Amino acid sequence: MGKINIPSTEKILEEAFNQVLHKYGKNSFKELINIISLSKVINEIEEEAYNLYKRYERDAIKEYVEKKRLTDKKVLEAIYKMIDNSLITSIANIRRSRAGLTSQQILVKILRELDIPCQVSRSKFQGYKPA
Repeated sequence: MGKINIPSTEKILEEAFNQVLHKYGKNSFKELINIISLSKVINEIEEEAYNLYKRYERDAIKEYVEKKRLTDKKVLEAIYKMIDNSLITSIANIRRSRAGLTSQQILVKILRELDIPCQVSRSKFQGYKPA
């Protein structure tokens, strides 16, 4: 298909964190977890990150299609339907790999913001090595 440019997981995650804080009018996660539960914060950040990713994905594919001069309205509509239904395998694989990493990064960032020490494991367990 060619290369499409989607921001890094870190950039999308940072934007999601900021949007959730802004939604509740808070400046830090310490303030935020005083009004809503930690699990709700994590869920909202994951959902916001997913929505941002979908928006960036759509924009990147639109840009790619325009560069290839495939701008017929029906072509664009078909591509958007494929995106919305997750029919593009390579993009679906990227989503899966980012999803696990994103969840881990959300938890690590929140724990560190709350001054709770944590570290990401780099060890293998039964042949599996976490990202």
